[in-house]
Amino acid sequence: MSDRHAIVAASEEHIDNAAVVERERAIDSQMRKFAKMLTLSIVYSSNIGGTATLTGTPTNLIIAEKANKLASLLFAALHVMLSLSPSLQHIQ
Repeated sequence: MSDRHAIVAASEEHIDNAAVVERERAIDSQMRKFAKMLTLSIVYSSNIGGTATLTGTPTNLIIAEKANKLASLLFAALHVMLSLSPSLQHIQ
């Protein structure tokens, strides 16, 4: 093999290596984005699950008690409004 052929072969190998490195960088970038997305989804779901679970922390139990009282008041108010409103049969 002549020196010219060796130089051409080496430059082609360098070009191939550069393409491989560029592809690996693109894949690495995609993996980093995927890892970030996966981490954030775990963090958000953990926070939502911890907040939505009624047993565990005292603040969640206090909020649940207040929500039950509010719901019962709203239900009572709705019941009063429906009982005092004219029936639909008289409107026709």
